[in-house]
Amino acid sequence: MTEATTASALVELAARCEAAEGPDRKLDLAVALAIRGQAINGVINVSARYTASIDAAMSLVPEGWGWLVSQPNAKALASGLLKKRTPVLGEVQYGYDRRHSVAAATPALALTAAALRARAATLQSQDHPNG
Repeated sequence: MTEATTASALVELAARCEAAEGPDRKLDLAVALAIRGQAINGVINVSARYTASIDAAMSLVPEGWGWLVSQPNAKALASGLLKKRTPVLGEVQYGYDRRHSVAAATPALALTAAALRARAATLQSQDHPNG
């Protein structure tokens, strides 16, 4: 993430993903700017379609976090869920200390939003390591 990226900016992007009705290239660009922040001559080449592709959205999941996407009802709402993973007896278990669950119109939007919220929480914990 860029130095200028703040937790509140990531939360705002997550909220935009949750409100989106479908894939959105402008939103993809905003996410790329916040996460990657790489511009060449003022232009960012966004090949990742975070809001359209679960594979692209998965690339936003912070290291050490697990993810889950499901469709909880017939209205085609998707939930993205991230939990900090903790190893137990050589197995990976999901802990419940840091969980970010969201609903969005598509699985890719839900996972993108949840990953952005997890990244925001990670930034906040770095800013305030003791709580």
